[in-house]
Amino acid sequence: MESESVREQNPFTKGWVEWIRKNLELEVSASAMTEAMVRDGIDKTIAEAMIETARLLGGESGTSGNSTTRAAKMEWILDSLARSDRARSSEIQTKKSISNEEFYESFYFSNEPLILTGWDEVKAIRDDLSWNALSKRYGEEEVEIQEGRNADQYYERNSNEHKSVVKFREFLDRVLRDDEDNDVYLTANNGKRNDEVFSSITNSNRWMPDILDRENHKGKAFLWIGPKGTVTQLHHDLTNNLLLQVSGSKSVKLFPPCYFTRIYNDFHCYTGFDCDHPDYERFPLVEEINMRECILEEGQALFLPVGWWHQVRSLSPSISITAVNFHHYNRFPDQYTTHWDIS
Repeated sequence: MESESVREQNPFTKGWVEWIRKNLELEVSASAMTEAMVRDGIDKTIAEAMIETARLLGGESGTSGNSTTRAAKMEWILDSLARSDRARSSEIQTKKSISNEEFYESFYFSNEPLILTGWDEVKAIRDDLSWNALSKRYGEEEVEIQEGRNADQYYERNSNEHKSVVKFREFLDRVLRDDEDNDVYLTANNGKRNDEVFSSITNSNRWMPDILDRENHKGKAFLWIGPKGTVTQLHHDLTNNLLLQVSGSKSVKLFPPCYFTRIYNDFHCYTGFDCDHPDYERFPLVEEINMRECILEEGQALFLPVGWWHQVRSLSPSISITAVNFHHYNRFPDQYTTHWDIS
């Protein structure tokens, strides 16, 4: 009976072995990997044994190679790409309209951002998402928001600790104050609970531009509502995203994945660097980054390619939608394994 139980709970799956191998190549510490595995329900002794076994097998078989040499090779490639990028213009391309063929060939597959100024479909939801309409229709609904962000330096990576359920009308009262406020925000991280409340918006395809797959739209759009001054800290996404600005405006600072070795990525998809208040003494390598910046106005959309680092600030009370239902492959999180400490 005991041996049968062990077999049923055997964690030596292909997925875990691959996860350990990749983290070893990235030189993630054994203690950090162990903590992550324990949090996922694996016994600490077994986790430590799995990591040590993978380390020994990697070294003996030669399949993983020397991790230090491999890391140096990867760093050289990224540095070479970064050097070329620094010679490029920092201006983001802007188009009023674009065909699907041009969008996918020149931007989606090329991993290049794009600002679309002609998001005409926004007219289909502007009335539904006016501040008065939101208050009248959803005011008494209970929604989940992020709250208490001002007291936490790492409010984004700790977003689960800031979830709070409030009456939507009370939330809107805070959103529409004149003062800047980063303490409350309704974000994509609140999507699961709020999807039922706002399903007529997020599960609709009538506002979607042609570059999105209108037949594959349910559960693929997320609402963002917040006051002037809300900040989404510097990070990269695990998918290609389309950020559509419905109301208000946002400042977006972004740069490509080739600057990975200069951005001090320390946890999951986050870094401690703040684009709005740069500390070059603490983060000196960031000075070499070719930063792009744009102001996203009402009725515009920004294509954010997978892996591009970006920091977003609301310049006024703001309503945005992010969508991920493109016509081509966007399931990159399926291969993502470094959900915890990077360094």
